[in-house]
Amino acid sequence: MPLMVVWLLIMHWGTILSIGFEEGRNVIKTFSICFALNLFVFLSGSMASTLTGGFPETLSGLGVTGEGRLVGDSRFIEFLSCFLDKSALNISWQAYPTSRVMRLVERGDMDISYPMGFDAERAAVSIQSLRVGVAHIYLVYVGAPPVLDDKLLTVGTKRGTAQASDFAARGFKSIHQNNDYFSLFKMLINGRLDMIAVPRIVYEYYAEKNDDKLNFQTYKTYDYGFYLEPNMDQGLVNLINNSITACRSLASEK
Repeated sequence: MPLMVVWLLIMHWGTILSIGFEEGRNVIKTFSICFALNLFVFLSGSMASTLTGGFPETLSGLGVTGEGRLVGDSRFIEFLSCFLDKSALNISWQAYPTSRVMRLVERGDMDISYPMGFDAERAAVSIQSLRVGVAHIYLVYVGAPPVLDDKLLTVGTKRGTAQASDFAARGFKSIHQNNDYFSLFKMLINGRLDMIAVPRIVYEYYAEKNDDKLNFQTYKTYDYGFYLEPNMDQGLVNLINNSITACRSLASEK
């Protein structure tokens, strides 16, 4: 848009000179004001489309480039590529522990987080987007299936996930939380935990890389998507949700 104003100024330079100094000066002043306003709108739009984003740092198969671009597992990236194309947003991503991702969004220190499991506690402190897809949580164990009525079992979860509060609500007395999923696998194999709760994608990634004899069963299924900072402009929230709707068919279960 600013280039168009410059082009018009050049094309009509002869007209400006022919109408006299004072009139020409007024025309130039008008063009200058238009140029400044259009430049402001152009730059404001560019800045408004750049968001800060966070994702769980130990989520298997996901990483971030030096330019802040999210890369890795196609189950997330295919949807995200479509989402960014439809929304025309530029998101600079960074990995954090899961609990810190949510704290940053809640405080408004970060604009958006993905992929995050939906629960009432998170939705109460930030804006929950429309559903992107469905996630499965596995209970992983060695040997026979655990008896879930036995509340003395020692269970392991990742810190900041909904599983810790869920186990506590179900009456389990010994809940070990860790920032790293793979540390939980090691503790399980070494007999320090009776079972661990991890996303299916994490279990599949671990099983692909290791020969450990582990068993699993589905524990819980829930929706996942984006969490947005609490004061985000409603127009931007609508844009994000509309882009999710347009691209949801590309989001597979995880």
